[in-house]
Amino acid sequence: MTITIDGNNINGLESFYDEIENHLSIGKCPWGRNLDSLDEITGCYFNYTDNPKFDVKEIVWLNAQTSKEKLGESETIKWLTKKLHSHSDQKYRDDYKKRVEGVKNGNEQTLFELLIEIFQRNTDIKLILK
Repeated sequence: MTITIDGNNINGLESFYDEIENHLSIGKCPWGRNLDSLDEITGCYFNYTDNPKFDVKEIVWLNAQTSKEKLGESETIKWLTKKLHSHSDQKYRDDYKKRVEGVKNGNEQTLFELLIEIFQRNTDIKLILK
């Protein structure tokens, strides 16, 4: 099965999650709208049924360049800053501050790059960026 993600519908991480939800109607998916949950569903071929005909074998990401821009430095810093402020533990806060600086310096992955990495972890799913 092939799913299509349209980068023109993505303005940030939340709208990326909305785009993914369009493909999670089959089976009981414990979708948590976060990167860990995305990693889990990708590992399960976007299929929480016992029927392999619903396995996703290909992801076509239309307008990927638009998504790359929208999920780039600015959105990544916004996401990391939100995570930074959600933790009271100084160790986590320091880590997120360091990651924000890394994104600003080009030494840390953007959200777009993290999402690509997650999709590519399941080598049985072909990712096509258009």
